[in-house]
Amino acid sequence: MQGDTSLVVDATRKASRFLQRDYFELENLQASDKKTTSFCQKSCTKAVQILQENLSKYYKTVIFDAKELEGSNFFGKAALVETMDGFGNFTRSLPFFAIMVTIVSKKNGEIIADRSVMNFPALGEIYYAEKGKGAWMDRYSSNVPGSSRVRVSGANNVKDALIAVTGKNIEFAKKISSDIRILDSYTYSLIMLISGKVDILICDERKISSKGVELFVLEAAGSVHRQNNLLIASNFMLHEKIKESLLVS
Repeated sequence: MQGDTSLVVDATRKASRFLQRDYFELENLQASDKKTTSFCQKSCTKAVQILQENLSKYYKTVIFDAKELEGSNFFGKAALVETMDGFGNFTRSLPFFAIMVTIVSKKNGEIIADRSVMNFPALGEIYYAEKGKGAWMDRYSSNVPGSSRVRVSGANNVKDALIAVTGKNIEFAKKISSDIRILDSYTYSLIMLISGKVDILICDERKISSKGVELFVLEAAGSVHRQNNLLIASNFMLHEKIKESLLVS
């Protein structure tokens, strides 16, 4: 990890320390109500401030939502930030939430992802991908230093494939396989895919993060296609079989 990736990782770590502290405070409270939600929203607001402050040192354009992205005509590089995917998990003291930052540039009018970072504060894990350099995982809470490369699974039977999906897309997922996990966090579902723990990922296309999701999948030796405003990712062996399953169903 070096260059821009190291700078982005450092920015997410500064924000994640704050979120990690609040997560453990919520875990000890063992409560879920309006006050808890308000507390979590304040945590996210603070995380936005930390990310804005640190990322803006290196990137002139830092974008936090899809509307802002649509209205932006940035030049050079920009940082696209998903401050808190899995907010509902955070409010329930479930560790499946993350910050995601994707560095993009424009080439011939098209937005291209150069690198992307996901930081899971409660898990103590960082995942990062650089174009042409693979996808990697670093456990910063571990006694074992260093990063390890991650790759998608080698599954080739679509009917036996394990799918990670959000609740509202479960009926669509059933057209492919009956073995489904609902994780309510597309970033957590993504790391399960690129680590080979699930075989297929189905998630909504999100303008702020879809380029980063696609980069992670491709750098983990996977394949991506889009259908019905959904992003469907798997390994290459399953790719065409998934398309066939959807045509038949």
